[in-house]
Amino acid sequence: MAINANSYGTVAQVEAECKQFVSKSGIFSSTTNPTLTVVEDYLDRVSAALNVSLANQGFSIPVSEEQPKIVLDNYAIEQAAKMGRSVNRAALAGARRGAGVASEGTVMSRAREFIEENAPGMEALGATRTATGKRPSSTPITRRDGYSHDVNSVRIP
Repeated sequence: MAINANSYGTVAQVEAECKQFVSKSGIFSSTTNPTLTVVEDYLDRVSAALNVSLANQGFSIPVSEEQPKIVLDNYAIEQAAKMGRSVNRAALAGARRGAGVASEGTVMSRAREFIEENAPGMEALGATRTATGKRPSSTPITRRDGYSHDVNSVRIP
């Protein structure tokens, strides 16, 4: 298995961050913890979360402009390395293999926060953005009798 074409970072870059967990030849393999396949999965999961968040902010994905891509590569590498370290901490503590890895919800929320915080800078560095801001989750509806479900428009005497 290899990482997805829309993913950020490389296994070699994660290996450089997790030297204590690679084989004697300096690479992840089927016998390391985490394995090569697992590290590829980490990069794909983090990258998918980044791409969803980027798309929600109106960016074209995958981001290929040099400077913004470096930022995204670094984020994906850092998160994948953290996931690899958490697997090993859990293993050292006697927990089951794979315990301690961030849940999908945590991966998504961290990626969303990262993109929301850095969207203006990514755009300034040249990342293609076709729309701005978050898409609204819902549009307020006003009933015919004038009442609304929009909590911001409710007047309390």
